[in-house]
Amino acid sequence: IKNTLLEFGGFFVWLSANMLNYSIRIGVLDFQNWAPDTLYPIWMIIRQIVSLAVVFVGLYLGFLYILGKEDKFEKYIPWVVIFALFVNFSYPLARTAIDISNIVSLKIYTSAVGEDVLNPSRSTNQTAGALIMDRLGLQGMVMSATSEKDAGSGAAMLKNINSVPGAFVAVLFVFYAAYIFFMATGIMVMRTLALVFISIASPFLLVDSLLPVLGDKAKKIREIFFAQLAVGPVFMIMLALT
Repeated sequence: IKNTLLEFGGFFVWLSANMLNYSIRIGVLDFQNWAPDTLYPIWMIIRQIVSLAVVFVGLYLGFLYILGKEDKFEKYIPWVVIFALFVNFSYPLARTAIDISNIVSLKIYTSAVGEDVLNPSRSTNQTAGALIMDRLGLQGMVMSATSEKDAGSGAAMLKNINSVPGAFVAVLFVFYAAYIFFMATGIMVMRTLALVFISIASPFLLVDSLLPVLGDKAKKIREIFFAQLAVGPVFMIMLALT
């Protein structure tokens, strides 16, 4: 029963570890390869829509100036100009911030798992999932349930577990590790999705300068953006310390 449960749990550990590796590759290692061709055309459409809104706001302020309401014109026209400039440079600025975050994350990641991770023909033993499994002794424990010759120290460890509570703890440990892998994968996937969305909608990062009524929304978007930029390096630091 112990080995059967370990085989079942081992499958989830293997699945979740590979999902983590894939999420890191898509969101950090290969982000610069697929993001420009995918996101830039969508951002162009968003930029055109926002630019039209800026034009209408400029016309409205010009109309107020004609009516003699110079105070409102002088108050809002500088922010309209700043926002108009930001709209046109929002994507390069957002991408630069993301690239800096990913480069820092990549440096920490390669220092933890090795430079060979950048090679397409890299060994599966040089990934985040494999590194964590190896350092926690999960590979040996799981493999011992299916292949004694490859189990190594994990097999000896399991042979020493003869009590029901000990077996229960070992099985629980494997399933809990799978859960942690799934949670780590979720963090990296949510980071990638958030950065993709904000890259596309980057013109709205300073929309409160044009529409103060949207100040809370714009502030929330900026907080999410900077928080997700920090997630990559922090996650890799924790991985390196594992």
